[in-house]
Amino acid sequence: MYRCSECGCIFNEPVEWNEDRGEHFGRPCYQTMSGCPRCGGNYHHYHEAEEEDSITNDMRLTQMLKNWGEQR
Repeated sequence: MYRCSECGCIFNEPVEWNEDRGEHFGRPCYQTMSGCPRCGGNYHHYHEAEEEDSITNDMRLTQMLKNWGEQR
């Protein structure tokens, strides 16, 4: 399984597409790219233990934003 570094989507396989890179000695050149199926972003291998870490980090962020709002 993989997890998108940008939108957080969890998926089994990344999508692939070819990007045009111009030409080389008169022949077209393409580069095969891969990314998240939802947004096309970067991704990394996902482990079940990450879920707990991301929930904890989200809770910390929410609390930091609440504290910051109260200080203003």
